[in-house]
Amino acid sequence: MALRCQIFRDTVPKIQKHPRKCKHKKKDIILDAGCGTGFFCKILSEKAKFVIGIDGSKNMLQIAKKRLSGSINAQLILADVDYLPFLSQKFTKVFSVTLLQNVPVPQKSLKEIFRVCKKNSLVVVSALKKKINLMELYQMLTEFSDAIQLFENQEDVIGFCSVE
Repeated sequence: MALRCQIFRDTVPKIQKHPRKCKHKKKDIILDAGCGTGFFCKILSEKAKFVIGIDGSKNMLQIAKKRLSGSINAQLILADVDYLPFLSQKFTKVFSVTLLQNVPVPQKSLKEIFRVCKKNSLVVVSALKKKINLMELYQMLTEFSDAIQLFENQEDVIGFCSVE
């Protein structure tokens, strides 16, 4: 298989716009890996069948719980992204926003993220550019996907990967 990669620089002002740009379907089951305060879980839950947010911080999950109050299709779980408590190939989309620069071994986290993705799914990851540059993110993602779109703005590097 040939690697397909597109790179876009300064075309996207903030990662916050990406969850809305993805074509969500009512049947989507989405994982927000490193959900923090639940900002993306809330956005994603508006269009998906079900959203699961995981984070390693109880404090962050308490904030997320308040943000998601009233959402009947979202669940929060205290978990480590390196040891996701899910069977393989369970999610149609996985988002991981500015998590990779905070984990000891980003490749281990990515391996878990891609493990829980169904075939023909989408993975969106971002990292703070001051910690992980565009080429580093590209190298990390090529281990798991041969269809990658990379975006770079002032703060973030963002990768969209098709899982085949």
